[in-house]
Amino acid sequence: MSRSTPSGNRPHLGASSDAPMVRPVERNMVREILRGALGFSGPLAIPAEDDTGEVHPNGFLKIPLGVDPTGRRIFLHVWQDASADQCIHDHRWSFASTVLSGSLTNAIFDLSAPGGSPAEPLLVSFYTPAADDYTISDSGAGLFTASQRSKKILETGREYVQGSTLLHRASGKAGTVTLVARGRPTSASSRVLSAKPMSPAPQTNVQLERRDRDRIISSVLTALALSRSCESPRFDTPVIAPPLPGIVRDRPGTAPVAATATSPSHSREPGLARGHHRIG
Repeated sequence: MSRSTPSGNRPHLGASSDAPMVRPVERNMVREILRGALGFSGPLAIPAEDDTGEVHPNGFLKIPLGVDPTGRRIFLHVWQDASADQCIHDHRWSFASTVLSGSLTNAIFDLSAPGGSPAEPLLVSFYTPAADDYTISDSGAGLFTASQRSKKILETGREYVQGSTLLHRASGKAGTVTLVARGRPTSASSRVLSAKPMSPAPQTNVQLERRDRDRIISSVLTALALSRSCESPRFDTPVIAPPLPGIVRDRPGTAPVAATATSPSHSREPGLARGHHRIG
């Protein structure tokens, strides 16, 4: 199913997944995955050298860790400044998320045609990734309203699995760290809901430098070693107490970068560069 050409010029309104569900990352694999991302022997096929991660527009750092033999893509998300998703949205793939530290709130929404509802009418746009950027386009489907079906607060050690077409909005306390397993994309676009039209111009996200990315992963590994929590069935001890050690704001208006922790040295200069990575 491709959401770029919805049947009847209306977006899919159902809440069931059109992508195979994905299982969470196995707890006994967490340290091996993180170590593998730093260049040690690990269970994943590691990303390309320049695929270092990005500053997501919703306020968290998104760091690719690799792909496992089943095709799951594994990411580390580090939530900053009590950040929240800007818009209700779904995804091109299903995913599973484990809260390594902190607290994550996940709200689920149902979409319906407006009709006497006090909720604000929303436009449905399509987010479509490309090779070097992403675009937001009007679906042409008209206005809809979104009603909150449920909301869960997930503390350290909790995990959840979510289908690709389930509309949601997430928020995390500053310093919250999640490990996300992502399935294969099954559509070209995902849906984004907004009160106003979104810019159709191609956009890019800010890419993390390699040394900053490694420092962040090292900080998480160090905290895991201190807590020893992932050797038990649950992460009963918080991995990292907010704010996350090693992450500071360099200057007002700039993206977060890592400032402490030890990591392998690399030739690239510190700081942030403009990158080609996307929000999807």
